[in-house]
Amino acid sequence: MTKRVGMGLVSVIIPVYNQPTLIQACIESVVAQRYRKYELIVVDDGSTDQTHSVLTALAEEYSELRLFKQVHQGSAAARETGRLNARGEFIQYLNCFERIGPEKLSSQLAAFSLAPDVNIVCGVGSFSIDQVDTPWSNGAMVFLFPALLTTRCWRTGAPLYRREFIDQLGPWLDLKADETHEYEARMASAGAVVLLIEESTSSRVSEVAELSSTPLDTPILLAERCRAYARVFQLAQAYTKHEDTPNQISAEDWSNYSSTLFDFARHCALHGMTTEARAMLTLSIEANGRKSPKHRLFIKLVGWFGWRAAARLFQRRV
Repeated sequence: MTKRVGMGLVSVIIPVYNQPTLIQACIESVVAQRYRKYELIVVDDGSTDQTHSVLTALAEEYSELRLFKQVHQGSAAARETGRLNARGEFIQYLNCFERIGPEKLSSQLAAFSLAPDVNIVCGVGSFSIDQVDTPWSNGAMVFLFPALLTTRCWRTGAPLYRREFIDQLGPWLDLKADETHEYEARMASAGAVVLLIEESTSSRVSEVAELSSTPLDTPILLAERCRAYARVFQLAQAYTKHEDTPNQISAEDWSNYSSTLFDFARHCALHGMTTEARAMLTLSIEANGRKSPKHRLFIKLVGWFGWRAAARLFQRRV
């Protein structure tokens, strides 16, 4: 059965796990929006502290808040629960540690009304594809590849999306790390164009969240990161095969991504994760188009000493 979409309605989707203070601040920034036609979907991803009781109280206070609770599965699964239950014409993803200014939705929706063919609107101050600030202008139209081979272009809460476009991407993958990078690479592979607007009230991250980031170099999370980066590589390849690809990926871009994949291979080898190390090394060579001297040296070291010792030796050599 086709779900009825509320015209002009924005579905704000927020996953949360054990963050009662941050989620309250996030929700309060949403209900302070000047644009009032929205629904607030909060997915409690199996919190074990007082988060759910805080959410229950907030749901009684704010009628626009729709609360869902599920067994702990990770933020990707929580966002997917939100997406499947969303009723809006537009989708706003937020992390529980983000807050948005009161004009965010109204300014981005105004831009959508003037650009019917655009699927993503983002504030100029929230968008970056370089290590240094780029002087983007109001009304600029930009593409996500090849930038996404290097890094994400925005914080999760910065863009606003057309729901129709989001549904075309399919479900969030069950990734426990870098799931947003993979998801945005799907947008890029689909040829998404981002409209940049002057917007001083973009998303910002709580200082508490900045100080409590989870390390991503444990074997389990490292394996998840490898899955995500392998997907980004596949999506970038698919993007280059489109006949009407507007923004080609250069040999230098592929070489840089090859280095990133090689670093993953080496880190996996250091952790004794030979299956993942082998897979990432293969992708690194494929991204580069051939075996580089670095690849050849590492392969020789693996043959002589094994994966873990080769990674240690290579690290010392370079």
